[in-house]
Amino acid sequence: MNNEEYANGFKHASDRLMKAMWDLKGLDTNEPETRGALRAEVRAILEQLDVAKDLINQEARKRLGD
Repeated sequence: MNNEEYANGFKHASDRLMKAMWDLKGLDTNEPETRGALRAEVRAILEQLDVAKDLINQEARKRLGD
């Protein structure tokens, strides 16, 4: 990962949110065949959202000085 590209935490969070969005769109158009596969896909999407949320909070604290 290029650290300079992600010096801005909001940019990194935005990329994670876009990945989650495309993964979710993939579920909409091509649903996994098994419950286990669906669970794994949903878990991965939720993980991306959690990471994005943490990155947003970190960047906001950094910029606000909290």
